[in-house]
Amino acid sequence: MHQQLQAQLETRSGKLVLLETKLQEKEIEYQGTIAKLSSQVESLEIDLAASTSPLLAQLAAAEQQAAAAREETARAVSDMRLRIQAESDALRNRFEKEKEELRSLLEEENKKISKKDKEIQALRQLLGES
Repeated sequence: MHQQLQAQLETRSGKLVLLETKLQEKEIEYQGTIAKLSSQVESLEIDLAASTSPLLAQLAAAEQQAAAAREETARAVSDMRLRIQAESDALRNRFEKEKEELRSLLEEENKKISKKDKEIQALRQLLGES
């Protein structure tokens, strides 16, 4: 019985050695596949970085140009508002001045008319008394 157990043990040990050998072979094969795939991934990452880098640079440049355009537009709008406000103030002042001049002229004309009315009244009284 001892010999039979010894034979079974040797058979199982042989099978175990074969399984370990196959396992090591598979592990080596998988490690090769993993290394190959890792290399491919690295290559793809490099290609991706190389292809997206110019696009990212173009995007950054476009964003800078857009920001500069927004700033320039804001300055132009601000300058235009200031210019329009200054022109509006100048027109308002000119119109106020003209309005005052016209008011003065109107008052003078009203005084002249009043004076003429008084003269006419005085002449009517003189004519009425005569």
